[in-house]
Amino acid sequence: MLLSFILLVFAAFAQEGEAPKMDAEGYGSVDEIPETEIASLPFVISRSGYYFLKTNLTLTTPEVDGIVVNADKVGIDGLGFSVVGPGEGSGHGIAQNPTNRYVMMANATLIGWLGAGKYAVHAAGGGNRIENVVVIGNSKGIFCGDSSTIASCVVVSNAVQESGCGIYAKTGSEVAGCAVAGVAGRLDGFGIRVESNSAVRRCSVENIMSDGSCYGILADAVCRIEDCEVRFCQGQTESSAGIRALGTSVFLENRSSDNSHHGIWMAGISRAERNVMERNNAIGLYVDGPANRIEENVVVSNKWGIRLLDSGNCIIGNRAIGNVIAYEGIMVSGNVWGVISKTAVDDPKANLDL
Repeated sequence: MLLSFILLVFAAFAQEGEAPKMDAEGYGSVDEIPETEIASLPFVISRSGYYFLKTNLTLTTPEVDGIVVNADKVGIDGLGFSVVGPGEGSGHGIAQNPTNRYVMMANATLIGWLGAGKYAVHAAGGGNRIENVVVIGNSKGIFCGDSSTIASCVVVSNAVQESGCGIYAKTGSEVAGCAVAGVAGRLDGFGIRVESNSAVRRCSVENIMSDGSCYGILADAVCRIEDCEVRFCQGQTESSAGIRALGTSVFLENRSSDNSHHGIWMAGISRAERNVMERNNAIGLYVDGPANRIEENVVVSNKWGIRLLDSGNCIIGNRAIGNVIAYEGIMVSGNVWGVISKTAVDDPKANLDL
């Protein structure tokens, strides 16, 4: 059901993606940039320009990357066609040299890139944009270097024997409007992972699985996670969570439900406002650090509603409904909290335990 919905969403977006042209090296305007068909695989791009597919392409040779980008300022337009790998033992589907920057890729589907530790899209350089790309049935999904944007992409059914990964973006990046489902890794697994000073917005993640730690969204410090929905993330260790970010981060209007352990796990000097955490098997909102602002969140039918481990926090206007333990650690010296009431009150700072 979810896969069918995701593919319908992609079909609606696929014709709207921005054509991946940019100012290439040595040309006075975009109109002068040469247009080159990628007619077969493997294909190596060694100069700036605009490259496109006119048909589905398949690579049968193992341990070889499908499309290799060895130049700055490269646009690749799939025009709705597929780049298909050889299955087990493959290289990356699309690989950018880490010394190059500014690849823009849009409107393609990548299938069958199942080499150990290999990605469907491995854009290791920085300043990239990956948009309206579908990644189905690979080892790992999409990887981008620093200062990149991954937008309106779909990543489904990717599984590996070590660390499972749907989308991974390095420092200073943004992941927006993406859908990730069915990621599995034996050691650990995450749907979307971003490094520091990054943002994840308007994304949906579900059915992430691991024999170790598991995260729907995992972020480093100074990140913003906003308007995302995460559910059914199943890990085997207590460090698992639907959404987790390190210190000085913002969680705004997210929903995290039906996860094996915690709903949202936040560290110190962070802010969580208007999030909803439902039916998580451990803590709905886990506050692991000092000096946080926790306001107008809703926790429903978790083992713990909101649990704090430190002081210096401000906890106001939250609602806890049907949890085994509604609040724990709020009334610690150094915290500021609204009264905890079991009946509705007019005080907007009150925390309700219903």
